Formats: sequence, structure tokens, C-alpha cells
Amino acid sequence: MQRHLDTTLEGAQPGPVDRTEVYRRLNFPRGADHPVRRPYTAVNMVSTVDGKVVAGGPGTTRLIGSDTDHALMSRIELQADCVLLGAGLIRADDPPYPRLSAERQRQREARGLRPQPLWAIVSGAGEFPRLPQALAAGGRTGTALFTTAAMTSTRRETLEEHTRIYVCGTQRVEVPQMGAILRDELGVGSMICLGGPGLNATLIEAGAVDELFLTLAPKLQGGSNVPTLLEGRAYPPEGLPLLELLSLYSEGSELYLRYRLPASAHR
Repeated sequence: MQRHLDTTLEGAQPGPVDRTEVYRRLNFPRGADHPVRRPYTAVNMVSTVDGKVVAGGPGTTRLIGSDTDHALMSRIELQADCVLLGAGLIRADDPPYPRLSAERQRQREARGLRPQPLWAIVSGAGEFPRLPQALAAGGRTGTALFTTAAMTSTRRETLEEHTRIYVCGTQRVEVPQMGAILRDELGVGSMICLGGPGLNATLIEAGAVDELFLTLAPKLQGGSNVPTLLEGRAYPPEGLPLLELLSLYSEGSELYLRYRLPASAHR
């Protein structure tokens, strides 16, 4: 791999670097207090050069990035207390809950993290075609579901057998309330959001995203109405937020970027 820039490492020089060194010690802050008390949060995504974050049908998202991308994304996730996932991602890809070795759990605890990451799912009504793998494997200690008053009592009774449920709003999940619960009730100091695009936009609009990790895969997807990293209300042309580049690595033609989000991204 090549390091082109890394402002987070003192004395880091451009040049070749072993892949195991990239994102090895992210040292996320233990929480954030602006605009409200919440976990320190980073979004972690992969996209094609034309900005698409979906490759096709369910289970195809992993085809966008390389094995190196998969390894780096996993490394980022495992350095946070919590992984946040939208219901669309759960329905499309149904990712499995990670089971960490005893040694990995000890390493996390030594760094002040939960031994097993909390997987938190955001869903307005808790509707899934089948029980998500994350809930089945993570159970009530390893998962949480943030939903709204739109969830039916029958669905709630069913899902409560597998996870803790928090109602945070009537029509949509209220980000400030969710953030307070994650930090103060569930002990989440740092969190990685894997999307999808609607959840990314909701968090950024609420001022609840501090960083963005983006893998830019050297591929083209094309097509109309294919999701990009953010979906929802657009920024005005004269008010586009300017992100700060923290680091840039590459392997072959694939780029790994880390940005800090400005306060102007909050609307």
C-alpha cells in the first residue's frame, strides 16, 4: 500500500506502508457533546468512481470494494463500541453479527471498548422479511433496535425476544434521543455507521457525524436511481460543506480516504 497523506499520525511520511498499519490505531474520542450529547460517530462507506454504493441486488454490495477494502472496513468497525445499521441495509445484505475471539475481546477492553461491539439497527417500524442474522446471533446483550411508535405491538413482542427495543419518535427515529440512549444508557462512546444512504443523511443533517471513511473503488456502475452515499434533501449550491481530508492511502487504483466533517454539514 501507499501512504499519500496522514495528518493523524505524527511524522507520517508518504511512501510504502504495510497494510496492517493502516487504520491500526484510530483512537476515537469517547463521545461528543455537539450539538447534543452522543457517541463520537464516523460513517464508513465504499463507492464506485461514479458515486454508487449499491452494485445490484441483495448481497452484492461487497462486490464494489476489494479484499483490502473489506479488511480495512472491518478494522475500522472493530475499533468502535457500536456499529449502526439502517433497516434497508439489513433487509438487503443481512450481515452476520461478529463473534470475536477472547484475545480480540481483551484487546478491545484494554482500549476502553466494549469486549463485543453493540450492533444497533434503525428501523421506523421494525419490518423485516425474516429475523435478521444480527439479532439472531447478537441477542439482547449484543444488539439494540431503535424504532418509532409506528411499530405494532405484535412485532415488538416478537423482536423483544431477541433484542432491546427503544422507541425514539412517532414518525421517524429522532437522532438526538437515540444518541443520548446509546451514550448514557448503553455506554457507547464511539460508533461506526455503515448506512444506508438515508440513514447517513439523517445523521449528518442532525449534526451527529464527525468523520467519513470512504473507499473509492476504481469501478463504474452507471444506471439511474442507484443510491449514492447520501440520499435526501440536497445542500444549496452556494452552501456545499467542505470536508477536511485527514488521510489518503491507496492500493493499486483503489483509494482509502478519511475526512472530518465540518459544522456546516449540520442543517
